[in-house]
Amino acid sequence: TNRVTVNAVSRRLEYAELVDRERKLRIALDGIRAEHDEWEARLAVANVANADMKARASAMLDADPDVALAEAVKRTDRLRQMLRERLQKMPAAQLEARGLA
Repeated sequence: TNRVTVNAVSRRLEYAELVDRERKLRIALDGIRAEHDEWEARLAVANVANADMKARASAMLDADPDVALAEAVKRTDRLRQMLRERLQKMPAAQLEARGLA
């Protein structure tokens, strides 16, 4: 009967560990879902901003192509500078992992 009791206790411990592991996985999954929802919201905002920028660029191009080109060059230069600054702040290991080293 001791062997039966030990086996029963062992099974209860295994079950408790599985329940605890499942709880932790559910918490992690909830976190992943929340992060996914946040990125979906960011993407929606970016899509609206992109559509707005395209409309403004098209209107500017229709109004004065030279001004539109100059503005596009300025934006591109600003984006390059921002990217350069971000890359300089990024740790070397992260750069290597992304193939940017």
